[in-house]
Amino acid sequence: MLKSYTDQQIIEAFRAGGTPRDSAWEYAFKTWKSGIISNIVRNGGTRDEAMDAIQDTCIHFENRVKQPGFMVERSLFAYFKYAVYRCWVNSRKTNSNVFSELRDEELENFSLEIDAQIVRGELARLLDETIGRLGNRCQSILSLALSGFSMREIAEKMGFQGGEQVAKNEKRKCQERYENYLNENPVIKEQLKNLFHG
Repeated sequence: MLKSYTDQQIIEAFRAGGTPRDSAWEYAFKTWKSGIISNIVRNGGTRDEAMDAIQDTCIHFENRVKQPGFMVERSLFAYFKYAVYRCWVNSRKTNSNVFSELRDEELENFSLEIDAQIVRGELARLLDETIGRLGNRCQSILSLALSGFSMREIAEKMGFQGGEQVAKNEKRKCQERYENYLNENPVIKEQLKNLFHG
């Protein structure tokens, strides 16, 4: 299972170099790439153009992040996504300036889209992190349920002999444990509530 990173851990891994840096990039590529590619494709680019822009941005991004005192206002994902997008925009410009600069409205829409993706990412991260505190069994059951698996599929994947009914019972127990955990941790409960309701 791929290790999860906070923004600060990614920054520290980049600065450490070697294996920590490689692992941080592996995580970043796995979690960021599809959102960046789909954004460029939606705006008239191709997957190949998106991948080229990602590759062209990586070293500049890493060098920037490694600088002492580096700070980013939103998130590393938003910063990287915007840098890749700008790289792609610049790659499509011609000397005759056919490809104009982004208008304020487009930038605003792009910013709103990034905010929405950050919220989704933060929600997924916080859910994953907090559900993980319930132990492997409950983490697996609730993660499968959140991913849209049916009770029958959960029973099969978890190896429950009693089938769907056992899966339902186990899920209910895990949900109760999770609710108790959130009630004991009101700050986390409030964070989740705010992320769910945007």
